[in-house]
Amino acid sequence: MDAARTGRPVFCSNLSGGGAARWPAFSTGAGQAGVAAAFTFPLQVGIVAIGVLDLYRDRSGPLTTPQVTEAVAFADAAVSVLLHLQDLGRGSADAPPEGDG
Repeated sequence: MDAARTGRPVFCSNLSGGGAARWPAFSTGAGQAGVAAAFTFPLQVGIVAIGVLDLYRDRSGPLTTPQVTEAVAFADAAVSVLLHLQDLGRGSADAPPEGDG
């Protein structure tokens, strides 16, 4: 919710540390599922928020600069896919023909 609201990435490299104080219920459940760190990137077009990309890993620690760069590229790709799917839903020229097949 924080990333969607602010339009800025949210990094929690240690869910059992700072994450537990910030998101107690999520941190507990995530820890039980084996998640030690979470990183969330906003998906937006201009100032319009359309969702977030959540990345999790099983060990704590920050993302490296190349990892952040790659995650931002994945977030940008997700926005492109979502916009393309929206166009398909509106009946654009690229949409497959309707039918039951």
